Amino acid sequence: MSGKSRIANFDDLMTTTDDSMASLSPEQRIYMERIFTTWRSNIGQSWLEVLKPEFNKPYFIKLLMFVAQEMIEAHVYPPPEDVFSFTQACDITNVKVIIVGQNPYHKPNRAHGVLLLNTMLTVREGVAGSHMNKGWETFTDAIISWFNNNCSGIVFILWGEHAKKKRCHIDEGTHYILEAAHPSPLSAHGGFFGCGHFSKCNQLLASDGKMPINWSYLP
Repeated sequence: MSGKSRIANFDDLMTTTDDSMASLSPEQRIYMERIFTTWRSNIGQSWLEVLKPEFNKPYFIKLLMFVAQEMIEAHVYPPPEDVFSFTQACDITNVKVIIVGQNPYHKPNRAHGVLLLNTMLTVREGVAGSHMNKGWETFTDAIISWFNNNCSGIVFILWGEHAKKKRCHIDEGTHYILEAAHPSPLSAHGGFFGCGHFSKCNQLLASDGKMPINWSYLP
């Protein structure tokens, strides 16, 4: 995820695509434009230059087409204005802990240098994993790779099997990795309870001379 991108609006995005866009119905195009415009306008400024190079890649165009069709057919969480809310509460240069989960919560929260990142950023209502293998994994791989290549001493907390697949994008000589089962009721007893990740994370931060996280005050 490097270099500059000229993507400024949906019309710019359309000029970068191939003939696959020609088959779009007017309704699909309207939804795509609405989604992309909303996503882009809700990306925190410090994140925008980092994320923009992904927008004109073929996988992202296909992802956008998929999400648009899903929104036509069903209810998708979170709403478009919240998909990139994780970029608003924490400047990209202040991130020191990244918790990777699986499906999006309706309104993911993070603060104090903690980023909550799901491997998939959208999901069909009531169908966990419904947006798996549609492009979000590639997008979140790019985010993790950016932190891996441009930062040091990040504590990556990987919860669940989907999150653990991100390990291959993290240099363990430069960053820290903590792994456990996903904290959902279906899997938490398989290793999440008692993992002590919050206290272990603070120990790692302190060893690097960074301010520990006050986990009690995260929103």
